[in-house]
Amino acid sequence: MRPMLAREIRDGSGAVVQRLNPSSAQRVFSPATCAQMRRLLAAVVDSGTGKAARVNGFTLAGKTGTAQKYDAAIGTYGKGSTCRRSRASRRPTSRGWWAWW
Repeated sequence: MRPMLAREIRDGSGAVVQRLNPSSAQRVFSPATCAQMRRLLAAVVDSGTGKAARVNGFTLAGKTGTAQKYDAAIGTYGKGSTCRRSRASRRPTSRGWWAWW
């Protein structure tokens, strides 16, 4: 999907003048690669380090771990510059809900 900055345009009274719909961009990953990534990320929650995120009746997928922050001042990934970032969202699928952390 192409990035969007707005979903709709409204007039001064708040009425919707125009709705903006997302448009497709080029495919980045093949369907086979996407399916493999879903299996790998689901394994993190099913049998890996994300077991605590399991929810009965739902299919969850996750990525756990840390990332290093790039230090532009020294032009490299600094020692001790590890940061943690989490992002959670739920997406409905035909087989249940997927969640990413």
